Amino acid sequence: MINESVALADIGYEDTVLDASDILPRGIRLFRLPDHNPHTSVQIERKLSPQSGRDNPLFVRVALEDGTQAWSSPIYILREIGEQY
Repeated sequence: MINESVALADIGYEDTVLDASDILPRGIRLFRLPDHNPHTSVQIERKLSPQSGRDNPLFVRVALEDGTQAWSSPIYILREIGEQY
């Protein structure tokens, strides 16, 4: 249980975390969103090192500015072993 008082004027753009963790992590994140966000797209490149001879499930996770999260279905990469024809 979290029993805290925070003035609205004290909530900034950086996270304030009110932690109530016990065995499991649990808490509340407070932050202010900007009045206008000009960012509408993102492009990311990653170099991956899949393991040979097995399926390598990859997921994409997106976190929006309001804290909403979404995950992709797994994308399987197979790095084959053996001769290439």
